Amino acid sequence: MLTFPWRLYQSIFYHMYAWNLRTWGSKDTPEYNTAIWLSFLFLANVLNFNQAFELVVGYDLFKWLFGITNLLPLLILAFALVFHFFAFIWKSKFKKFETRFQDDSEISLSTRTFASYAYNIGTLATLLALLMLRREFHLVPIPGN
Repeated sequence: MLTFPWRLYQSIFYHMYAWNLRTWGSKDTPEYNTAIWLSFLFLANVLNFNQAFELVVGYDLFKWLFGITNLLPLLILAFALVFHFFAFIWKSKFKKFETRFQDDSEISLSTRTFASYAYNIGTLATLLALLMLRREFHLVPIPGN
């Protein structure tokens, strides 16, 4: 059931890893850079969901469910970093992606490229849009007022 989404996420990792490798070289540990970036995007998506929930329902989901707001994003980021390490870096799993995605007929190069750009830009654009909406609806204190 999760085969296609997981393969697509692996292809996003590989696409970003290959870009890092081409741009900065292997001395800059592109596999770790990619895992860290994807972990931050995961955290941004969780924060996006929390902000959207707060805009629609009026409750801060983190505070409502867990009673904490400051520590939870750090815990989510730590979880995401550990997940990406074991899913992609441990035992050099990322090296297998090169042969897998060169001959992959299920997910074409254009689909992988589009998915990678859409995930990166879409996550950040959503985060910025929700932050602006929070400010517009005065859910965030405006300095000077």
